[in-house]
Amino acid sequence: MNLVLATDGAPDTTAALAAAARVFRHEDLEAELLCVVPEFHAPEGADPHARRLMDQAEHAYKDRMIREAERILAVGLETLRSEGLAGRPQTDFGSPADVILRRSTDVTVVGANDRFGRTQPELPWLRFGLEEEWLAEGADDPSAAAEVIRHEAGLVVERARAELERAGIVSEPVLGEGLPEVQILSEADVGEYDLVVLGATGKSDLANTTIGGVAIRVAENAPATVWVVR
Repeated sequence: MNLVLATDGAPDTTAALAAAARVFRHEDLEAELLCVVPEFHAPEGADPHARRLMDQAEHAYKDRMIREAERILAVGLETLRSEGLAGRPQTDFGSPADVILRRSTDVTVVGANDRFGRTQPELPWLRFGLEEEWLAEGADDPSAAAEVIRHEAGLVVERARAELERAGIVSEPVLGEGLPEVQILSEADVGEYDLVVLGATGKSDLANTTIGGVAIRVAENAPATVWVVR
């Protein structure tokens, strides 16, 4: 398994490195510690004298940023080592998001630096794959509709429990009713968990195709480390 850990030296990133090291330190993997230096963009159409000045500025920028990247990587490597994980330092230039996506392999770890304010409608019948026939089945009887959802939720949880059991993990099913992010955050707080694991998107996440609204809101507000998986 290959693991990419991106760092820019920010506190959130350092916390992400430590959390990832604790999760993966006993795995047979190759970890790459990546620091991406944003590219220097000089103004276009400059006269020859201005162009020479821009070239000098670009050269000085790269020298300074490479030194800074080396310092950030040294701190990151020490963070990983302190948690029992070895890493191979790498520096790259470009858009951090583009470079990280390009180099992503089996698992990619980033700090929670960006905040997204998207919202989405919560449509449980779509989440469970029931689609519009669910509405027709429960339209005349709200209690019957609620019972359908509880039944389907129970099946989903049982399938997940069985999958974990096959992997040698014992789990305790919990069913909640209400907004998914609120229920997840409440359980994470009451249960005092160390790690919350979420899929990047729900089964039918209409508003987001990369990271869903529930995953974003839980990642922003959870009292523990959140692992979002694609």
